[in-house]
Amino acid sequence: MALAEFVHTEVLKPRPLRKLTNAILLRIIPEKVKVDPATLYLNPNDPVLSGALTLRVYEKSEIAFFKKHCREDIVFVDVGGNIGLYSALALHTLNSNGQIITLEPHPESFALLSKNVEVNQKARGTKDAPKINLFQMAASSQSGARTLALNPENKADNRVSDAPKEWESIPIEAKSMDDLLAEQGIEEVNFVKIDVQGYEHRIISGFMETLRRSTKTILLTEFWPQGMKASGGDAHTYLQILSDLGFTLYELKERPLGHIEPLEDWQMLIARLHRRKYTNLIAVKGYEL
Repeated sequence: MALAEFVHTEVLKPRPLRKLTNAILLRIIPEKVKVDPATLYLNPNDPVLSGALTLRVYEKSEIAFFKKHCREDIVFVDVGGNIGLYSALALHTLNSNGQIITLEPHPESFALLSKNVEVNQKARGTKDAPKINLFQMAASSQSGARTLALNPENKADNRVSDAPKEWESIPIEAKSMDDLLAEQGIEEVNFVKIDVQGYEHRIISGFMETLRRSTKTILLTEFWPQGMKASGGDAHTYLQILSDLGFTLYELKERPLGHIEPLEDWQMLIARLHRRKYTNLIAVKGYEL
């Protein structure tokens, strides 16, 4: 579990304490921050993700791994792009032959994603920057209409999957990644980041043709067993699907930054990640890391 999420869900579990902390964070969030080499405009209404970026504690190990391995002329797919951190970084790490596909269904986050892409394209120079396409939609097992539940305290926790009844919901469009990539003329992907609050198994089921066809792919996926179960999935089955697609599985560690370890005991991992606890997995095919 990342530090920011741990603090928000465990240390600040008592609602009065979390409410006070969120109010303080909202007062200190600047208009923008630098996540080298990217510039990011933040959401002043989001104390968790934008607050963590302000305090420099957001996904440090994930960023280190990403900057090392998402490079040059590959195809990068960002599922759950939020305000565009990884897409902005990829605009600097990929070259002009690279390509980025980013999906984000939440209108407020998508507006900031678009702004951050524009800013970083200009900083890189359009001649040297990779091609990027943004889609205001969710990925799912099949194309069609869906509902996005909005976490009132944490915009990175908006969910297509199961959510508390008191959360506001909005209608969104969803599409399978196989369909979307086929429309874009993309047959193979090389780096995929999926962060969708337990809905990962639904996305993979609509991504199977492309992932099976791809010979050199790195997948950075959040792994939250409880969230997966709440959305009708099973953590062990998800790992088995990735393995059957030809991926070797690793767990991304917090220390040292960007370090990965082979995932050898699936059941022990799942048992360790109870309730709100999650980790990030790296699935690799065709690369030697």
